[in-house]
Amino acid sequence: MTAFNFPRELVLTLMLAFAVCGRLAAQTAPDSRAFVGVKAGVNYEQAEDSLAGAAAAGGVFGGIALGPEWALEFEFWIPSPIRDSAGDSTHRDILLSVSGVRMLGAQGVRPYLLAGLSFGRTENRFTTCLADRSPDPSPGPPIPTIVDCAEPDVREHRREQVNGSATHVVAGMGIEVPVWRRIHLVPEIRVHVALTSVILRPAAGVKINF
Repeated sequence: MTAFNFPRELVLTLMLAFAVCGRLAAQTAPDSRAFVGVKAGVNYEQAEDSLAGAAAAGGVFGGIALGPEWALEFEFWIPSPIRDSAGDSTHRDILLSVSGVRMLGAQGVRPYLLAGLSFGRTENRFTTCLADRSPDPSPGPPIPTIVDCAEPDVREHRREQVNGSATHVVAGMGIEVPVWRRIHLVPEIRVHVALTSVILRPAAGVKINF
């Protein structure tokens, strides 16, 4: 299993953010509290390299309510891989997001808006095919050469993975619907925008306040 290797600076930043949130929560109004939740949805992604597709996804989230109107939220989101048109190469962006949430309304069903940053780990998997070919133009013994996988003399298929990273701006909106005591349903939609890709994310989740 591949480990999720996010930059050390990001991990330290998140640890500091949680410490600050705890301090702020202790100083805010009595109705301020922490919250956690789970959600599931769909990733619709389009990138400039002609990648486009949809995949099921899910994640967890949590944060601190900084009073009745504002909250700081952290989210970890894992989509299924998207396959290219040939059905071989796959791609996905695992997202760790930090967002500010603005609640609207005083009680009951409450809409909300959010904005923040997402730090993505990009995973690309593909197959490399090898065949024995003589060097050109000089004659010599055949050597392993990367060729198109449709070639008839392919002797080896290698499954490879290339990882990268990207930073997205995230914005979204949703509705918090109370269902029982401190349990809420949270249907929402988010958009992640990077330099080379856009991810649209409709989702629904369950949120628990403490």
